[in-house]
Amino acid sequence: MTDQERLEEIKKNYFENGELKALDFDYLQEQAEEKQELEKRINDMKSRVSTFNRACQYYFEQNKRYEKALEFYADKRMYREMADPSGVLTVIEDEYGKKAREALQNK
Repeated sequence: MTDQERLEEIKKNYFENGELKALDFDYLQEQAEEKQELEKRINDMKSRVSTFNRACQYYFEQNKRYEKALEFYADKRMYREMADPSGVLTVIEDEYGKKAREALQNK
């Protein structure tokens, strides 16, 4: 007998005969406790999903900021040789945004 059938039988006995057997009462009590436990688990899962969604949103926004920074450094127009008395180019000047462009291509 399924849970639904059992509940229907308990309701029928109660409404037709006005009786609720001890076994039926125990069954209903177990069902109520199980329902409370399931509701608690559902609320816990909702909380976890909410936390996960906030984290996803944070990382999505962070990723967009990083992408924007990479786009800035990948733009070849941002690089020009600086007049340095030693004549040595910095690493950034020497590669003219190549690593940023490569990172953007791999996204």
